[in-house]
Amino acid sequence: MRRSLTIDDVIGRAAAGDTSCRHAIAGTADAAGRGLGIIGSILNPGVVVVGSRGLAAGQLLLEPLEAAYERHTLLKRAQLSRAHRVRVIPARFAGDGPLMGAVTLVLRRYGELQNEM
Repeated sequence: MRRSLTIDDVIGRAAAGDTSCRHAIAGTADAAGRGLGIIGSILNPGVVVVGSRGLAAGQLLLEPLEAAYERHTLLKRAQLSRAHRVRVIPARFAGDGPLMGAVTLVLRRYGELQNEM
């Protein structure tokens, strides 16, 4: 019986040089970058914050994601001044996203964030 790979398994194998796992990460980054590029063309954000357990892949994920974003957005980097280019950055609390969302809901429910959101 074959065991399914977890995201941690894929990242670990990719970091060790497994080309299939590197391609899986690159494919994921390409799909995400395509979607973000289309959304970025509409919203023109200053920053795109990427958060997930996949961030453990580091540049194996971020570099192809940024390249795909550039291919699929209408606003190309070369057309924009440095100050107006979108920055793709990793989330600061990538592993704690659900926890941070729960805290936000509690604070919002009890009025602590109503004036800030």
